[in-house]
Amino acid sequence: MYLILNKPKEDKSEVERVLPEMVAKQISIHMPKEVIKAQCVIARTQFMAAEEKGEEAPNSFSISKLQELWGERFEEYYQKLQECAEATAGETLQYQGNYIYGAYHQVSAGNTRNMSEYYEKSAMPYLAGTSCHEDSLADGYLNVYFWTKEEFIALCKNAFPEETITGGSEIQIQ
Repeated sequence: MYLILNKPKEDKSEVERVLPEMVAKQISIHMPKEVIKAQCVIARTQFMAAEEKGEEAPNSFSISKLQELWGERFEEYYQKLQECAEATAGETLQYQGNYIYGAYHQVSAGNTRNMSEYYEKSAMPYLAGTSCHEDSLADGYLNVYFWTKEEFIALCKNAFPEETITGGSEIQIQ
């Protein structure tokens, strides 16, 4: 089984034009450049696969939305995305001559899954489960919060407004 990284010589197509906006929607700008480059290859593969099948391209942010999100750091962040896109220009992932299904997730709870667990009829042997114990070190994997009883009740009331929560005795941890 081989995944092929296909890199055409020069590609200034639509995908290369919108790739930074696609990647901005898919992954945090605060990730290391090598991670963003890998996501550029995945996003480009997704775009090309959709185009080949006549499907809608992956969603992306608009420039105005990115300006709103990033504020005064827009230029810096957008340049980072453009550099990553240019460094991987034209690169896609293929298996047996077809664009792969490029799944992405930030953490996997310690183990990725076989695609066949989700799609019985899938013929994607390149998406095989593997151990990922490093996930426990990933930002946001595990968080600990401390609240007073009153703060916790207020949070519960906000999250479950249809429930009657008066003093905390109704809350059970199971």
